[in-house]
Amino acid sequence: MPNWGRLLLLTLGPFALIAGSYLIASPRAAGSSTLTGGIFRDLPDLPAELHAACQQMAAKTRERFGEPLEVLTKPPFVLATDATQAELCQQFEQIIEPIAQTLAAMYFDNEPTQPVTIVLLTRTDRYRAWLKAASTAARTEYSGIYLRDQRLVVLDASTGAGTLAHELTHALCQFDAPLLPEWLDEGLASLHEESEFSNDGLLLLGLDNWRQPILAQAIENGRYRGLRSLLSEPFAQTRLAPVDYAAARYLCLWLQEQQLLGPFYRKCRQRLETLSAAEAASSEAQRTAEAQRLVAAALCQVQQVGSLEEVDTRFVAWFRSRERVGTKSATRGANAPTTP
Repeated sequence: MPNWGRLLLLTLGPFALIAGSYLIASPRAAGSSTLTGGIFRDLPDLPAELHAACQQMAAKTRERFGEPLEVLTKPPFVLATDATQAELCQQFEQIIEPIAQTLAAMYFDNEPTQPVTIVLLTRTDRYRAWLKAASTAARTEYSGIYLRDQRLVVLDASTGAGTLAHELTHALCQFDAPLLPEWLDEGLASLHEESEFSNDGLLLLGLDNWRQPILAQAIENGRYRGLRSLLSEPFAQTRLAPVDYAAARYLCLWLQEQQLLGPFYRKCRQRLETLSAAEAASSEAQRTAEAQRLVAAALCQVQQVGSLEEVDTRFVAWFRSRERVGTKSATRGANAPTTP
C-alpha cells in the first residue's frame, strides 16, 4: 500500500481538488514561511527591478488572455487563473512554492532574474482555445506548454499538478543552465511529473510512471537507440520521440536512485558555463558538439567508467531488473499527455 503521507499525487485533478489533496500529501505545514537565502528569499530581499517587472508582466497577462483572470505576483512568479484568487493562493503556497524550493535545493543555484508567468486554466476548452490563438495548435495533445522565449507556462490545470511540476522544472532550469542539452532538460522535467517528497520533505523523488512500458518495449524490439545516440543526436525528432522521452526520464531516475543526479547535473552546468565563456566565437554546431562531449564525459565520470557503452550496459541492466522485481508503474492517465 502506498504511503499517502509522502505521495505528492502529482497526477491528481481536477483543479479544485489539487490544493486539497496536497494538504494531505505534503510533509510541510500549510502556510509555512518562505525559505531565506534560496530561490525564494523574503520578498523585500528581491531586486526592486524584479518586483517592478513582475507588476508590468501581470498587467500584460491580463491584457493578453482577453478574459477575466485573477492575477497574483509572487516574485519571481506572476500567477494567473480563471478560478478564484483564493484557489490561486493555495496553488502557490501548497504546490508551486514547495516544488520550486525543493528543486532549487536539489539542483538550481541561479535564481530567476526575470518574471516567470504561470497561467492555470481550469477548463480544457479554454486551454485549447488559447493554444489556437497563440499559434501553437500543433501542440494540442499536450496538457501544458512552456514558451522559453516568453518565460511563460500555460497549463490545463484539470490534468493535475504533475503537468505543473514538469513545466516548472523547464522554467527554473532555463535560468540555471540555459545551455543544458534538451534530453537532460526533458529528462529532469519528466522525472518530476510523477514524484513524491521524501519523509523529511527536503527531496522530490521520481516514481515509475506510464513511460516505463514504452522504454521496456523499445528495448525488447530494438527501438531504443542507446545513450551515445541519445546524447549526441537531435532529441525526439522522429516517430520514436516517446522512446527518447522515456529513456531520458529513466536515465535521470537511475542516477537519482544512485544519489548521483544532483552531482551529475551540477557537473554538466559547471562545464557548460565554461563552454559558454570559451566558445562564444564558435559556430552553433561547434558549441553543440562540444556541449554533447562535455555532458557525456560528466556522465562517464559520475559512473566511474571509460565509455558511454559501459554506462548504457549498466543502465539497461538496472532497468530490466526493475521490471523483473515488479516495480509498480502508473498507467497513462490524465497527466500523461504533458509530453510526447
